[in-house]
Amino acid sequence: MITTKERAKLKNIAQNLKPALNVGKENINENTLIEIDNYLNKNELMKIKILQNSTETSKELIKIICSKLNAEPVLSIGKVLIIYRFSKFKGVKHILES
Repeated sequence: MITTKERAKLKNIAQNLKPALNVGKENINENTLIEIDNYLNKNELMKIKILQNSTETSKELIKIICSKLNAEPVLSIGKVLIIYRFSKFKGVKHILES
């Protein structure tokens, strides 16, 4: 679980990120989850944009993603999601140092 200070730091970093994934009418399927998982393993922090034709809300999508991938929700506002997961891969520069 991330603290309030850590969440604020992640939000600040995410401001400069471009969305790494767009979620549309297909919503979240197995391939999308694999793509998100791979991205989080390499980068730890991910911004996702929800397109107009998505049938799910941002709150629903962030719950689904975080529960299935053991990630932390950072922000869900409007059509943008930001999620974080500590990477155990070697060579990854960690955003939040323990």
